[in-house]
Amino acid sequence: MPHRIAVFNHSANILLLIESVLKQKGFEVFVFLEALTDVSRVVELNPDLVIIGHVTGFVDDELDIIRQFRNNPTTEHVPIIVCTTGAAQVRNSGGLNGVSYITIVPKPFNIHELLDAIHLALEIPSPTVDASDANTSLSEGPIIL
Repeated sequence: MPHRIAVFNHSANILLLIESVLKQKGFEVFVFLEALTDVSRVVELNPDLVIIGHVTGFVDDELDIIRQFRNNPTTEHVPIIVCTTGAAQVRNSGGLNGVSYITIVPKPFNIHELLDAIHLALEIPSPTVDASDANTSLSEGPIIL
């Protein structure tokens, strides 16, 4: 059974690219052209991983939804990958202190960096690099969610 991944982002192009690459890699992918604002939507999907695109840094609502996600018995151990242009700001702010199963992926990133983070979060071996996606990149500059 393939791993189930929910992806939230406001860029249709980025969602299409992530969905395409992850499906090629054998993942079951659910994409949402929006911010993650309702934990119950994720609970219904029962994903193995959630990927969230964020603006530079976090606002209180975004931290709240991640904390709600962690406080829900159904989602408390589901890894979250946060893709943000403000990775250093997020790490240094302390806003995610005490929040488990979080990986920060700085934007812009290439698809291999995201795949490495996914494999690490899901605790599955990383496959060898596939030449067909060697030049696939999400480095189009900041992606605002």
